[in-house]
Amino acid sequence: MSRFARVVAWVLIVFCTCGAALASPLPEEGAELFVISGRSRLLSAPGVLRVAVSDPEVADVAVVSSREVLINGKEPGETSLHLWHAKGRDSYRVVVYRDQRRLEEEIIKSIGLEGIGVGVVNRTAILEGRAPSSEAKERAAAIARAYVDEVVDLLEVGPGGQDPCQSLDSLIEELIDLPKVKVQVVGDAIFLEGTVMDEAAYQRSEALARAFGKPVVNLLQLGEGDPPLQQVIAAAIGDPAIHITRHGETIFLEGRVGTDLEKERAEKIAQAFTPQVASLLQVDSHSSHKIDSKEDLLQELRESLSPGVGVRLYGETLFLEGAVSSETDKERSESIAKALWPSVRSLIQVLPQGAPGGQLA
Repeated sequence: MSRFARVVAWVLIVFCTCGAALASPLPEEGAELFVISGRSRLLSAPGVLRVAVSDPEVADVAVVSSREVLINGKEPGETSLHLWHAKGRDSYRVVVYRDQRRLEEEIIKSIGLEGIGVGVVNRTAILEGRAPSSEAKERAAAIARAYVDEVVDLLEVGPGGQDPCQSLDSLIEELIDLPKVKVQVVGDAIFLEGTVMDEAAYQRSEALARAFGKPVVNLLQLGEGDPPLQQVIAAAIGDPAIHITRHGETIFLEGRVGTDLEKERAEKIAQAFTPQVASLLQVDSHSSHKIDSKEDLLQELRESLSPGVGVRLYGETLFLEGAVSSETDKERSESIAKALWPSVRSLIQVLPQGAPGGQLA
């Protein structure tokens, strides 16, 4: 018996002496006993001598008196409960589950999209409402599966409601509605730049951009402290088609890659930062952005790269040259180039603080 259980048992003995505690009767042997994680359930068990559970990580149990037993729910799961008395032993199945309302709120917060409702019944999540795209619908279901055993997806894919005269980047900026966040659509990728105050704003901005079904390169920085773990992993992987999010302590990889080798590479890089990685990557060899000509490619890059960065094409390799004032500018230019061309070699230099910006001749 754990120290916590002994302390709780002692308190309940005092409480019961005053006649204030009410215990529910035990059901028939073999029945299931449901306990909410982080809460306790007091059961009437006349003549109980000792008790035990098969998995103390799921639940703890204590004999409060000769008539009562206390079950303390710990982690969600199932375990066996055994009670010994003068006539023998009775066994039950203890099921520990999360507070449904809190679980629903946590799933909704992780999905991060308005118009989506979540209901949890018997470890099954029911998704209802309207998602802005089929990709957003699939993503919402994938996130919900990280919390429950089954998902019933009743989401509908609704129209985006976009003004036909409004550009995609201005629409996303309007939805994000944060003054220091800038959005730029380059080729088939959406780039987020600027600063946000906390990780919640970081994840919300990326979720809104991702809802439009395009690869998202998130270069947002937190106002203070180190960059979020998912951003560090994204920079290491270097593929804008891979969407990286964090839910609790788990890193999720989503999106489409061209080969099984690319999929394995991304998963191994993520696992180098944390063992808790859930890969939802799909292999699709027809998911690359097309450029009409090399001249169009170079022109688009010159308009999109950070100031001080030049671009040249030698054979099938794209070279980035020049100097920038920060690692963020360097990373931004490299990510944009990789979104448009498969073979990129970066020779970009980061200037010391206070040094004048470099420019290619």
